[in-house]
Amino acid sequence: HSVEDLAADLGVSSRHLRRAIEDQIGVTPTETFGRPPSEVRREHGNDHDERRLSLLEPLLRRRPGLRLPGSVDLFEMATRGVIGQQISVKGAVTLMGRLVRRFGTPLGEQGVGLLTHTFPTADTIATTPIEDLAAIGLPRKRAETLAHLACAFASGRFNRPARDGASVVEELTELPGIGDWTAQYLAMRAFHLPDAFPAGDLGVRKALGELAPAAARRRAEAWRPWRSYAVIHLWAALSQGELP
Repeated sequence: HSVEDLAADLGVSSRHLRRAIEDQIGVTPTETFGRPPSEVRREHGNDHDERRLSLLEPLLRRRPGLRLPGSVDLFEMATRGVIGQQISVKGAVTLMGRLVRRFGTPLGEQGVGLLTHTFPTADTIATTPIEDLAAIGLPRKRAETLAHLACAFASGRFNRPARDGASVVEELTELPGIGDWTAQYLAMRAFHLPDAFPAGDLGVRKALGELAPAAARRRAEAWRPWRSYAVIHLWAALSQGELP
């Protein structure tokens, strides 16, 4: 796409866009979007990375210590991502509780407060009939997706250090029922990768002014290789009503 196309998506003139990109990033739009980011980084060095990250400067100043939250258990977080597809946070918490109580291991006297079970293993979920998984309140298709995910973890497919975001997202989207949003979310939260970006996320799109996913993805190119951190800052600002 041309600079004019991008400007139209953002609702500004191409002249304004060119000036803003050169002022904020230090390179022309063609250099920014017309070449691979790694090529631009090599030419402009660390200073270029820092200037591109300062596009989030007001949010970074508010929360300078905000970090990307990960998880001790990759499979548990991946399950949370699948179960949370297209439902509220409250609904996802309810279903996760049912899953743990039904298929987790009771701690008995070792339990503390609300901590009564260990999370079910990938092997347990992989060998559980689809009908039993769906019985906790999951749509059948989502129960099937969870089963496929569990089989992949049980086989050891994801029990190795993640190489990079692109390869993880590609492998995840090969599983039935996992689209780009879920894969990008899992790359961030389960695999702790710093440059994932769920462009279709409603919160991200709202924080960026109701941009379409393609336009949001183009806007986020300026934040490589730290797009996961940008998402966390956008979510935090949105939750506190700091964005229009």
